[in-house]
Order: sequence, then structure tokens, then C-alpha cells
Amino acid sequence: MKNIWKLAPLVVLAVVMVGCGGGGSASAEGVGESVLSAIQAEDFPAIYKSFDPWTTDGLQWRKDNAKYESETTKDWWKNNKDNYVGDNSMDPGKKLEIGDAETLFALEPGQGAALHEGWYKKAHKWEKFTDRMADMRLIGVKVRHGLEGDGSGSVNYRNKYGDSLEVSVTRIGGVWYADGVELNGQEKLPVAE
Repeated sequence: MKNIWKLAPLVVLAVVMVGCGGGGSASAEGVGESVLSAIQAEDFPAIYKSFDPWTTDGLQWRKDNAKYESETTKDWWKNNKDNYVGDNSMDPGKKLEIGDAETLFALEPGQGAALHEGWYKKAHKWEKFTDRMADMRLIGVKVRHGLEGDGSGSVNYRNKYGDSLEVSVTRIGGVWYADGVELNGQEKLPVAE
């Protein structure tokens, strides 16, 4: 019995470490702020650090499936190259330096998700993207608390340019995570009269 008490600190440490994984937050607003900070820093892969661990596992699964498809489809890179290279690609600013299928599939899952969700394209194509994101202001937090530490909701932002950012959130075991990020706006700003 005396030796069991010696293990207690290790058990507590293990419980704390399990509770801290996945990039969650104690509040829905905290998740929204993490996502917004990543967008403002143009560190788009960091958006996905706020997602729950199952979503991040799913990003790896999606990448593995796409890689398998590329390996089993004749001329896959030739037929899909324009999606990844060039001015009309998902990475027109060439931030990820994708030059071939091998480079594409070497991307971290968060980088791949940011690429496919259009974050690099928005940053490159949207007029005054940096200024517009810096001007985002919190306009509302809506949450629903459920049983046993679950819940859902959204954290909403808007700027003076009319752009809106919605971070959908979910609460699992008392910890809030992002489960969707949607940025709406126009590439070109309206001309002031």
C-alpha cells in the first residue's frame, strides 16, 4: 500500500498530460482567438492546432488517401499540377514551394489542410488581406452546454471591410476545440465614393 502512494504523482501527471493534448481551450472564445491569431500571423497550418485530436488524425488520413491515389493513378501529377503550381493554383504565392508530387505529400497535415481550404490563395489574392485580418473584432460568442462537459457553438468576428470570420466550436470532456473555420469576403474591396 505504501508503494501505491509513490505512484500517485505519476498518475496525476498522466491525467494532466492527456487533458492538455489537441490544442483545446478552456473557453470557446479562447479557441476563436487562437484561430484568429494564426490567420493574422498568416501561419495557416496553426489554425488546425485548435482542432480536436480526431480531426487532426483525419487530416493525416486524408493525406494518406490522396498519396495512395497519386501512386495508383497514371499521370496523377501531370493531371493535377495546375491545382498546386501557378497563379491560379491553391498556392499562387508559392509559400509552400510545391514543385512535384513528392513535395506535396511531404507537407505536414496542417499545411495540406490550409492549402486545400484556400488560406494561401486568400492571403495572396485578397486585396489588403493583412489589414483586413488585423481589423477583425469579436462580435459574438454563442455556446450551448450539454451533459458531461460537451457543448457546441460559434465565435464570430467582423471587420470594417464587411468580412466575417466564424469559428465553429465543440466542447469535448470540458475542453473547447475548433471544428470549422469560415472566412467570407470579397477579393477586391469596394471603391470608396
